Amino acid sequence: MPTLPGLRTLAVFLGFGAGFVLGAACVRLRAASAAPSPVPWWLGDADPLTGVATPRVFEDRLRNAVERRLRAPAPLAVMLVDLDHFALVNAEHGHDAGDAVLRAVAERLRNCVRTEDTVARLSADVFAVLVDDPGAAPVAVLGERVRLAVGLPVPLGRSRFVQVGASVAVVVSDGAHEAEALLAEADQKINDIKVSGRGRVELVVVPFG
Repeated sequence: MPTLPGLRTLAVFLGFGAGFVLGAACVRLRAASAAPSPVPWWLGDADPLTGVATPRVFEDRLRNAVERRLRAPAPLAVMLVDLDHFALVNAEHGHDAGDAVLRAVAERLRNCVRTEDTVARLSADVFAVLVDDPGAAPVAVLGERVRLAVGLPVPLGRSRFVQVGASVAVVVSDGAHEAEALLAEADQKINDIKVSGRGRVELVVVPFG
């Protein structure tokens, strides 16, 4: 099973063949955060906590986007958004506060992108955005807009607020690459950002052709 070092512990079979390692501490995905479901949340259509797409839906759409580009090459962009120090929110303010942060981040991501783009929650504190056809739009600017939006204070009630940062990796490709390879490239860049201090946007352009 291929392992992506930054998406750490939740191994989910998503159709890449051997599988794709997604998670960061699945113990933080508490049963209390969602209504009981006959299938694990990541295999459904929508994350029950945030309402955004699940890893399964994200993988399906990314795979379809890649397959279309095998017939007609065109740019696509994959963005990973890793919440910085999210575990401290749970530790210092409780899991209800953590859930509030996740819901706020999901809503802010949806507000940053177009309706035709896909926002997904890949693990406890990692989100992804698929920009199927960015056109002439500068995706690095989109990444910075996402980073700033995520960093805004989240109200907890009773005049309390909490903030998290975001490390954002944006990979641009013509689609003539395996979906898993694009995610691995983005994940490696997230790791690089974390090592060098977190809280910034990095752009990777995968060579076309």
